[in-house]
Amino acid sequence: MKSKNFACYCCNIHKNDLVKANAVPCDDCIAGNSLHPCYHQLISDEVLIQRFRTEKCELEQHWPHLLLLPPTRSRIRFGTLDISDPRYDPLHIEYVPTSVNARIQHARLIEEELIMRGLHVIGANAAERKLQLHEVLATEQRYKLMKEVVSCNNLDDAMIIIEKAIPCLLHVENRPSEAMIFDLIRNWLQLWENDSWEK
Repeated sequence: MKSKNFACYCCNIHKNDLVKANAVPCDDCIAGNSLHPCYHQLISDEVLIQRFRTEKCELEQHWPHLLLLPPTRSRIRFGTLDISDPRYDPLHIEYVPTSVNARIQHARLIEEELIMRGLHVIGANAAERKLQLHEVLATEQRYKLMKEVVSCNNLDDAMIIIEKAIPCLLHVENRPSEAMIFDLIRNWLQLWENDSWEK
């Protein structure tokens, strides 16, 4: 789903700009009197919105059913939001059947979902249909994000929607660092409360 020219699908940072220091530091670097080179990039601008518009049109040409989203009778679930383990949810695309009957029912569900999207593949086996539906569901999720972004009246509103998207590998590196710091602080507080911290 990622473009080869962009490190992240939900921002406008080109891969060639990741290692280039800015000739003019950003406002934050100037305000902080930073002595280091400035690599900060704008995550979103009008170029990104236009790229979303173009890609949205391309997706609509490749997947015509996107214009009719959401399917009114769709029951399939996708993603991990509010789901502890999708492998045990019989309505989830990642469900792992534990019996022959469950396998048949899940295969039937996948086939029904493909048919209602006009994407039924004759002759494909269950694994191929599941893989195809997984791609379709991921595309639908991406299409919904792009549709919301391009329908915004201004860049600020579009940016709010983009920021709600799942962070890509380019930006997610901050999250583990925050988690480790939080765990250190929490463990320190627990030791302090239990009087086991060496004072």
